Amino acid sequence: KFNWLNVEDAAEYQIQIAGDAQFTHILQDKDGISGVEYHSLPIEFKTHYFRIRSIASDDYAGAWSDTLTCIVEPPPPTPPVESPKMDKKKISIRWQAQGEGITYRFQLSKDKSFSSTLIDEKLSEPSITFPKPKGSGTYYARVSSVDPDGFESPPSTPQSSKVRRFPLEALTPM
Repeated sequence: KFNWLNVEDAAEYQIQIAGDAQFTHILQDKDGISGVEYHSLPIEFKTHYFRIRSIASDDYAGAWSDTLTCIVEPPPPTPPVESPKMDKKKISIRWQAQGEGITYRFQLSKDKSFSSTLIDEKLSEPSITFPKPKGSGTYYARVSSVDPDGFESPPSTPQSSKVRRFPLEALTPM
C-alpha cells in the first residue's frame, strides 16, 4: 500500500513502481488514481523504487516526486507446531522458535476455520499453557510468527485435540 500527501490542485495522481532507480524497468504504472492511496499488485521480495505525480483537471501532469525506495521483505516463517500435551487441568503447546526478536500469535478455536476464537494471544516465548476448556469436543490451535516490524506469517496448519469431559467430573460431593 502506497500513500502520499494531497496536492491542492490535483484531480488525480499517477504512480510508477520500478525495479531500478532510473525507472528503465517499470513494474507498475497506474494513472487515474483519485485519492492519495494506491494498493499495488503483488511485487517481489526485494528493493523497489517508486515515484508519484499529480495531474490537474486540465490534464497538466506535474513533475515527478523524488524517487523513493521501498523494500519488500517476506513475512517471518510459519513455525511448526508440536502435538499438544494434556493433563486433567491444562493443555500445553510448543512450537519451534523462529529466532531473536520474533514473537508469536497463538489462537484456539472450536472450529477449524477460526471464525471465532477462544484464545487469541501474543506471546514472546514459543509455548503456551492454558486451562483445559470446559466443554467436550474438538479444539483447534494454530500459531504464527510476528517479526519486530509487526509483519505476521501465515498461520500454521491447525492442530486438533479432543477434550473429553465425563458427567462424573461435573458432580461435586455433598
